[in-house]
Amino acid sequence: MDDAEARAARPHISGFERSGAWIVFAVWLAMRVIGAFRYRIDSDETQHLHVVWGWTRGLMPYRDVFDNHAPLFQMLMAPLLWILPESPETILWMRLAVIPMHAACLWAVYLIGGSVFTRRTGFYAALIAAFVPSYFLCSTEFRTDDLWNVFWLFGLAALFNRPSTRRAAFWAGLLFGGALATSLKTTLLLACLAGASALCASFALATRTPIEWKRGLRLFGAGAGGFAILPCAVIAYFAARHNLDGLYYGTIRHNVLGSSHFAPATRRFLKWAVVIGVAAWFCYRFGAKDRRAVRTVLFFTAAIYLDALFTLWPLLEREHFLPFFPLASLLVAAFLLRGARREQKAPVSARLATWSRFTPWAAVAAITLLVGFEWKALYDDAQLGTDQTGPARELIRETLAVTDPDESVVDLKGETVFRRRANFYAEEPLTRRMESRGELPDDTVERAVAQRAVVARNDSRSFTDRSRAFLDANYLPAGEIRVAGKVLHRGKLPAGEALAFSIPIPADYAFVSRGRKVNGTLDGMPVSQSAHLTAGAHQFASAATTADLRVVLARALQAHLVIGWPMERPQSKQSPSAFDARLHKLLF
Repeated sequence: MDDAEARAARPHISGFERSGAWIVFAVWLAMRVIGAFRYRIDSDETQHLHVVWGWTRGLMPYRDVFDNHAPLFQMLMAPLLWILPESPETILWMRLAVIPMHAACLWAVYLIGGSVFTRRTGFYAALIAAFVPSYFLCSTEFRTDDLWNVFWLFGLAALFNRPSTRRAAFWAGLLFGGALATSLKTTLLLACLAGASALCASFALATRTPIEWKRGLRLFGAGAGGFAILPCAVIAYFAARHNLDGLYYGTIRHNVLGSSHFAPATRRFLKWAVVIGVAAWFCYRFGAKDRRAVRTVLFFTAAIYLDALFTLWPLLEREHFLPFFPLASLLVAAFLLRGARREQKAPVSARLATWSRFTPWAAVAAITLLVGFEWKALYDDAQLGTDQTGPARELIRETLAVTDPDESVVDLKGETVFRRRANFYAEEPLTRRMESRGELPDDTVERAVAQRAVVARNDSRSFTDRSRAFLDANYLPAGEIRVAGKVLHRGKLPAGEALAFSIPIPADYAFVSRGRKVNGTLDGMPVSQSAHLTAGAHQFASAATTADLRVVLARALQAHLVIGWPMERPQSKQSPSAFDARLHKLLF
């Protein structure tokens, strides 16, 4: 049977199933749009958007704006952000831009299923993948992994295409190269794919199955040629702008140094790899001969990638599972539909013949029930009935209200989006590990003073102890941000009593007592409510009896921000058991 006949023999999707798919797609799209405007905003999203904003302002990533991700996604998103206003709602509109990417991923799942299994398998695998809660929510976010997953899945679709031609191999290599230019996590995926292919080749040798080595080498050469195009184009772009060192440090060296202390659980990885390899052998040896090699590669790639994430990868985060869930959905759909196809083809008795009429419907019912459970879990976990984007958008709004476009702010990873960061490195786990070991300078204080950053992120848990002490002493909470200022006196203060204080960042400040501006003398000169303070020591005496006297950035009062009191010191870190419980809920 040739490829045309094999495709014709595959189960087709009925008109009823197609109609139902359109209804499900409409519901999925509606939930996507609702999620884009209501699901909580992750710090990675604003970090990526800040880098995209840097592209629109002519800033060079890795040199002017820190980033530890490959640049292709941010480069492609820059034209869209360029036409949008600098507004707190911009992040929500940018989320809409990734919806077509997720739709493309579902289409790629259908294509892979149609090539490796049957069209119906791909059809139901796409339905299952569409509503996997962790996959749905993570891909709702604006992050580089959205485009990465598109390249990866379409690369697999081209690789598993029938018939295998050099043209298909070239396109597969080109798409895998795009995945590498989008995220260097592609190296782990390709290593898993290469290992799975090598394992399948060893199975073929063990069973004396003929292998077309020359044809395979020609296909590999075509794929390697396509693979080099996009990464080389990105490298050439940064080399032409004399920023090749920055590209190397941001994408490779920073991540490697931050992970250098991590000791991978190699023994545990090998133990599970052996178990997975045995399962792959049974999948190859006793599975259907049609496309059994490709199915074994698909199974082993997904399983070994999951094993590597939990044992070898230094930082386990939810977005790392995006390439796994579509492949897992394919395997689940294939398992549920496999018995239906077999019994429908070859009933061995009248009783089985009767049962075979109900088996396909039972499989379809099982998949429908699975999608229903996913849908309910998604709704319960996401809480899309309430708007959870408020804090992140309020942070951007308050920053825009208090700062000018050319001013810098102190934040963790770029949460303020539309302002340059005074501290260069993103304050995330890898960076904090290097700062604690002295491999990176802890210079947030010096950079904040040098760049006169009057606004900082209202967060005391993720900064280093030194930075946190400086922020607590010289900034006051004002909603989701901190503004330059400090407490001069708590409680009642008699008129004329001078208070000595120092200001590290020069700006226009106001003297406030219980929400009202006060007059007095500043360094012996009369001042009416507010004045420009230079960096250094000052003295202030109120003209009238006051209470709870503070000096606050004047622009914060003009923007009608509510000024709070200094934050308390953070509590101790979570216990490992609490972290494990939260991680399990996050992923599954």
